[in-house]
Amino acid sequence: MKLPFYFLVVFWGAKHRGYFVDYCLASMLAPGNVPALVDKAGSRFLVCTTADDWQALQADPLFRRLAELIAVELVEIDFPASDENKMNVMSRGHKRLTERAFSARAYLAVAAVSYGAWQNWWVATAWALAALMAAVLRPLPPGSEIGPTSVPATPGT
Repeated sequence: MKLPFYFLVVFWGAKHRGYFVDYCLASMLAPGNVPALVDKAGSRFLVCTTADDWQALQADPLFRRLAELIAVELVEIDFPASDENKMNVMSRGHKRLTERAFSARAYLAVAAVSYGAWQNWWVATAWALAALMAAVLRPLPPGSEIGPTSVPATPGT
């Protein structure tokens, strides 16, 4: 049985909506990614965001191009309160997206990959692989530091 792909993304606010359009959509529309998807009819691009962000996306040319290629669906979330933990909001969004994809018996797919990466994954699914793994890098905000000083020298410390 051939399973559809469900691409998943969670964001809110103008800044992150811009990142989604400028980086994620631009990447996903590259040859070898969504345009190369074989089962476009059964696949979905699920966007977990606010109603305001969803409305703003409707006018974006890249977003409209994506919607021409694959069904794009809103999974609505509220804009987080100022005292709300943003990671918890992201986790709730990802949980809702994952539940939606699992209910459709679809492959779960991250929505930001390099040029042509998905084309290789379509081949892998043709071989009936149950899962595909990929490392996804997240940029750190300016002024953030990560490295040996941020990791405990001894496990559990």
